Amino acid sequence: NYDGLIYRKIYGEHDKKAQLIQRGEIFSLEIIHNTLSWFNLTNDGITKHYYNIKFDKVKEESYYPLAEANIVISDIVQLSTDSFVYSSKDGLITQQLPDGSTRILFSAEKAKAMNGNFIVPWEMGADASGQIYFIDLEGKNIRTIVSPSETRILLDQSIIESQQKIKIEAFNYYRLSVNLDGTLVTCNDEAIVTQTATGSMSYLTSANLPLIWQLKILAFWGILLVLLLLVFWESYLIYIHVLNRKVPNILVSSTGITAIVILVAFLSSYYFITNFSERYQSVVFEKLSQVIQLLPKVLDGNQIEKIKEQSDFNNETYKYIYNTLYDSLNQNQDYWNESYYFALYRVINERLYGFMYIDGRINMYYPFDWLGDGGVYDQALAGKIATEAATDITGDWIYGVGPITNSDGKVIALLEIGTDLYYLRLENERLIKGLVLNLAIILVILILILVEMTYIGELHKKKYQPILGEHSSFSEVMLVRPLSFLYFTAVSVSVTFIPLLMKKFYEPIPGFSQEMLLAMPLSLEMFFLGIGTIVAGGVTSHNGWKWTFYLGLFGTAVGLLLSGLADSMLSFNLARSITGIGSGFVFIAMRSFVNQEHRVIERSQGFSQFYAGMTAGISVGAVFGGTLANYISFSNVFLVALGIILLAVIFQLIYLRQPFLGEAVPIQKREPTYLLNSLKIFITSGQTLVFFIMIIFPTYIAGTFTGYYFPLFAESQGLSTAGAGLVIILGGLSIIYLGPVLSRYLGHRWGIYKTMILGSILWGISLIIFALTGNLMGAIITLVLMGITEGFCVVAQNEFFLRLPPVAQLGEDRAVGYFEFFSSIAETMGPMTFAIALLLGTMGFMFLGIGIIVLTLLFVLFYSIISTQDITDKSKISVEIYVINRS
Repeated sequence: NYDGLIYRKIYGEHDKKAQLIQRGEIFSLEIIHNTLSWFNLTNDGITKHYYNIKFDKVKEESYYPLAEANIVISDIVQLSTDSFVYSSKDGLITQQLPDGSTRILFSAEKAKAMNGNFIVPWEMGADASGQIYFIDLEGKNIRTIVSPSETRILLDQSIIESQQKIKIEAFNYYRLSVNLDGTLVTCNDEAIVTQTATGSMSYLTSANLPLIWQLKILAFWGILLVLLLLVFWESYLIYIHVLNRKVPNILVSSTGITAIVILVAFLSSYYFITNFSERYQSVVFEKLSQVIQLLPKVLDGNQIEKIKEQSDFNNETYKYIYNTLYDSLNQNQDYWNESYYFALYRVINERLYGFMYIDGRINMYYPFDWLGDGGVYDQALAGKIATEAATDITGDWIYGVGPITNSDGKVIALLEIGTDLYYLRLENERLIKGLVLNLAIILVILILILVEMTYIGELHKKKYQPILGEHSSFSEVMLVRPLSFLYFTAVSVSVTFIPLLMKKFYEPIPGFSQEMLLAMPLSLEMFFLGIGTIVAGGVTSHNGWKWTFYLGLFGTAVGLLLSGLADSMLSFNLARSITGIGSGFVFIAMRSFVNQEHRVIERSQGFSQFYAGMTAGISVGAVFGGTLANYISFSNVFLVALGIILLAVIFQLIYLRQPFLGEAVPIQKREPTYLLNSLKIFITSGQTLVFFIMIIFPTYIAGTFTGYYFPLFAESQGLSTAGAGLVIILGGLSIIYLGPVLSRYLGHRWGIYKTMILGSILWGISLIIFALTGNLMGAIITLVLMGITEGFCVVAQNEFFLRLPPVAQLGEDRAVGYFEFFSSIAETMGPMTFAIALLLGTMGFMFLGIGIIVLTLLFVLFYSIISTQDITDKSKISVEIYVINRS
């Protein structure tokens, strides 16, 4: 678990140095006796740091001057609190003594002079007694120091083969760790090698997962299998009990459309992305080859031949070669070369050695096993320029290798020029991510439009089939889906750019911040939408749904027209307010149209289809309008919305001019009530009050997670606005396509009351899931689960509400207006509630989720106490009904 930051070294723009390309300046982190220590190596010297874990305090202990310490030192190890040892790339191992003086513990030059051994010291370690161990790069072994000119081999190929009774290759060793008891830990290309002070050894080539992890993996796959079986079983039950063993044509058509569109999009985008990457890579290869061809012409190969001993590291000749290459890349100061690097290699006795890196992190005899496979280094050794792309533990690279010759034309070194593909990968990922997101959004919108068109076609056939006597069960409330789709597409085309348009009209007003004024149009639109629902409820109860619908369309059209003609904040706010009133009227009119269906199951399905069409329309409108605004002016987008409103009118006149012909449409007989009296009846009913406080308010507040909190959280997690929009659309798809099916299935299996309770609990569980995960994936799961829940729970809440006694007294149309008004209040409270919850961090969401579940359970308890009559699925409200044609 992360506890906190101990130490940080900050680099500024002026600190852009070659030696920091692949490494920093902090070395040798270790802990001894409850004290953490490390070294900071800079161009001027060595600084030793301590961190006392008990007192949580960092102390800068001492400073030791050493020119170019960050280049010269290859490894550094603490011996005691006032002494340390470091190996340098000139072949020395040196001890820094407490009095500030130094002592040479080992010299590769002396060892070579005494016994002819060519030893290249690299990483080191020390045990509790101060014994020094180091890696010999040349000998492919680990040694301990006996004297400044003498060492002893502790670990190499022959010792491993003898101890383990196996045959291995002569691997290079680069890393070494030494425990206080003298245990050596290193690794090669196939194993982790451990040798104790007594000589016992382990050669670990693989490791089994701990039992607990094996059980977790087994449990994961077991649960996944069970879930898949449950999904299959529930799908089978839906096929049997809901679809009556017949897959609807709309489902078959929608699936086919989706599959074809996705397949075509995948093939075309895959070809484009692959072709783009290959073309870009070929251009980089060509440029690298040109650089490699030119650089050797400014480099004197004879100078490289002068450097032979380890003690020549970083001498004047070495620096001349380095500076020549570094200056040729303009010291990585340009945009085109800021990620470029160079590396020099030499081949000695048919072995490849790294000679010089741009970041100075290797010595002159750093061995590699890259020859003999016909690769780029073999080709360069043969006098050719070769390029390739590769991925290793340090990252993704694209590079080329070419020969460097001396005055006699002999290849004496290999020059590698390359670039870290990190920038290219970032650009590619950004491009591909943007392409995929835009393509996915377009695909979703295209699929939504095609599916809705297919749905209209199916309804067109079914509408006239009753006349032929083929299907007597068709309900015309299903036609509300395309109608709501068209209308909400029209009113949603501007939601993405309303603040941007308002910014053009912005003029400071004392007492109001710019953010408040920019949000004013949307706030006014939502406020007057709520007012419109209340007024529309009364209008509908007296004049029927059509007059309310036409008035709403007229108000919406006027609002859209004035929005396009607006030239000031006042006129634009007025236009959006009128649009909000019109939207409220149309919303209640469509709800009233659905409520005319007297068959409970068909009415539930009608409301579910209305909600699905509305969700699809909002998604299509937002994306379509935002995209269209990039090509035409904001004002012209409002004119396009007017055209879509006209399509909604045409659809209504063709398909819903005289609905429910030949059917008895029951309405509830009631005495007329005035607005204040009806409002008093609504809010003083115990059943209604408990229903709103314990069911509607908590779930609608939770539902604002999608529109308010998720975009903010997604942005903080690095997800783009388009990506967040795509995820929100994914949740909307759950409502559109799973909502009607689940609503019908759960209503058939469990009934309205239990379905509503299940949905409320799932809303609470959704927030708990996010609280437990606290990451982007958890937020996406929460969003999708909320979408699935909303698809069936809102329908159940609507049906349950319509069965409450106050609804029978007030009339469904007026009661629905109050329902939507108080629901909008709950949605308004959502952002404020989440803001308060955020004060507690992710635990705030945990409390919200638990609170919703607790309120749901209390509703079950309280409602059974205060209810004066049974209003569960088996209940019936006794009312007088009569036949009326409300068309």
